[in-house]
Amino acid sequence: PVSSLNPYFTVKKQMLQAFENHKKDFDKKEVEEYFISLLQDVKIEDPERVLNSYAFQLSGGMAQRVMISMAMINNPKLILADEFLGELDSENVKSIVEATKKIVKDLGATLLMVEHNEERALQMADRVWRVIDNQLIEEGGFDE
Repeated sequence: PVSSLNPYFTVKKQMLQAFENHKKDFDKKEVEEYFISLLQDVKIEDPERVLNSYAFQLSGGMAQRVMISMAMINNPKLILADEFLGELDSENVKSIVEATKKIVKDLGATLLMVEHNEERALQMADRVWRVIDNQLIEEGGFDE
């Protein structure tokens, strides 16, 4: 996650760039408040500090949360998450799984997740496809 953030720009600048790609007319103060709420959604306790931080000032878990927030900026309907839990400790995984599930539900979005850890996949999934050597081996749905 840290390497996905540009080391030369603050988190706020990078979030603003993502926002500007889709919206041209906006109030910068309102947008900053929106970014703070996105960071709070992923359980970042000091969002103002994080907005003004650079990638090297963030832990791996914090950077992961920032990346999830950035992915949510423009209210996507489809979110592709490739091994987004991969290098996190179990406490961060639990927190990020909970936050991501809530965000996906609130957005009414679909999360397409690529995950090699079966336990983590089952924590997130409504439906799972097991693929080995590019062959669909198994498919199933789960009731919550």
